[in-house]
Amino acid sequence: DRGSWLLVGEWTQTRAKNTVLPINDNVYIAAAYRAGAFTPYINWGKRDADAKLDILGSVPRQHPLYSTIAGAVASQALDDTYTGLGLRWDFARNVAFKADYTRYDTDIATRRDARLVSAGVVFTF
Repeated sequence: DRGSWLLVGEWTQTRAKNTVLPINDNVYIAAAYRAGAFTPYINWGKRDADAKLDILGSVPRQHPLYSTIAGAVASQALDDTYTGLGLRWDFARNVAFKADYTRYDTDIATRRDARLVSAGVVFTF
């Protein structure tokens, strides 16, 4: 945080032993510029995880819940990137309005890319 400029980033890795949860890597970076009550910003991020499909070896294919379990395990896979643009307006001392547009792109064949427009009011106590 340098006066009017703000740069923030984060990298996390989640590992859980003896579970169906995959190793999960996430990274993001964001930059913003404060201009009075307005703060435009841009961000970029990546999420990556390989589903632990080997867990399916302990479930017989004939089991009535096999496809449900396989779907739940496969849904843990991530290979996504996102970029976003937004604007924050601090219209009161402890209240701000935020709006942004985010584009999500995935390399997972069973998922679709997405676009999201969101808005909200942020209260600080």
